[in-house]
Amino acid sequence: KDYEIHFKYSDAIVVVYVTMMYGLGMPILFPIAAFTLFNQWLCERIVVAWSVKLPPAMDDTLSKNALALLKYSPLFLLFNGYWMISNRQIFENNWSYVMNSRDSMQSHHILNEIDINHSTPILVMAFSSVVILVV
Repeated sequence: KDYEIHFKYSDAIVVVYVTMMYGLGMPILFPIAAFTLFNQWLCERIVVAWSVKLPPAMDDTLSKNALALLKYSPLFLLFNGYWMISNRQIFENNWSYVMNSRDSMQSHHILNEIDINHSTPILVMAFSSVVILVV
């Protein structure tokens, strides 16, 4: 039986990216992701020890590519986290009621209105992380 490790890497990358994308809005994702990655690691060790006849003959290219992809996941945490934390409807109780059924509700969640509030440190970290990764 061939051991197809690229599927295992893709599963781990998906878990990390989904957790980083929505983790600030749903903090329960962090322990769930930790449990999922630990469970995947444990199960793969058992599978390799018991059912795979020969270890896969491969170099470290796949591992380096996976790590290169994973280094961008904190940017998703910072930018989407800023978007979630700066939501005025949740944290400032700022509502706009719909007067007509054809109108859409205004969220007051506009990107060009960057003001200093409780979510500003996340935005500063996000932009500085982009500068560090690009340079």
